[in-house]
Amino acid sequence: QQIVYSIAHYFDPRLEGHEIFPDYVTRLEQSVKLRSDIYDLRLFIGKILKEGDLMELSAIIKKIEWFRSGSMKYLMYKDWFDFDNFYHEVQACRTSGNLNFSLHRFYMFLTTLIKEVNKRSILYNHPFDKPL
Repeated sequence: QQIVYSIAHYFDPRLEGHEIFPDYVTRLEQSVKLRSDIYDLRLFIGKILKEGDLMELSAIIKKIEWFRSGSMKYLMYKDWFDFDNFYHEVQACRTSGNLNFSLHRFYMFLTTLIKEVNKRSILYNHPFDKPL
């Protein structure tokens, strides 16, 4: 959609993405949603780590899958591999020690992802006001 819109917009600068695609989402909207969803996932993982309540693994997996089926498509493709590796690593955990270790590494990865998304030029005028 972005490519088609960019080409059409070149020929008619008044054209809006919603006129071509009813479900069109701008790159700004995508980046803001991505950043917010990564933050929400990080908050969820952080809460589990802080409280030491390594809740049922299925709830953790479900939250990661929520992100994978939603905003993950807005990540840079190069980050998909690492994200999927963490997903599979968490799925494979069989002890609370392994899960705690994997979730801590995943938490740090999510922190880095938020920082990388914040570097997108489209977000220059849209600072992230939540604490990392």
